[in-house]
Amino acid sequence: MGLQACESGYSETGPTGSVTSSMLDSSAAQVSVKVNAYTSPETAYQYALLKSAETTIQEGFGHFQIVDQNSYSRAVATTTYNPYVGYGGSFRTNTMNKPHVNLVVRMFPGPKAKTRR
Repeated sequence: MGLQACESGYSETGPTGSVTSSMLDSSAAQVSVKVNAYTSPETAYQYALLKSAETTIQEGFGHFQIVDQNSYSRAVATTTYNPYVGYGGSFRTNTMNKPHVNLVVRMFPGPKAKTRR
């Protein structure tokens, strides 16, 4: 049985990442996405847009505008030891990048998107 790598799913918090929002004032929110290294930066950004839309609707607004954004990747290194390689074993270091996205959105009143049923 082997381990399988999976990208982070879209969820508030979990073992592979988080998608959160917090209100900055009555019509502005900060959205933060932190995902694992198997999730692409593009997917992380899509999660941030989805959370922005959800927060906008939840707060009773019709649409939002991104007023600030910051995207980056945090490098994470892991080192493993294999005692069965050569004399004395072998070390291997893997470096992976974990995408992070932070958006500040301003929400505005207006027509709300129709929900699917």
